[in-house]
Amino acid sequence: MKRQGAAYGMAGSPVIANMQRLLENIVRKSANVY
Repeated sequence: MKRQGAAYGMAGSPVIANMQRLLENIVRKSANVY
């Protein structure tokens, strides 16, 4: 997941990479809650 996200971020725009990071953080937090 991390490698694919990093590769996609480098290939895409920095804004998309930042959005993916935010989404990953939200998913991790929600997963920790459950």
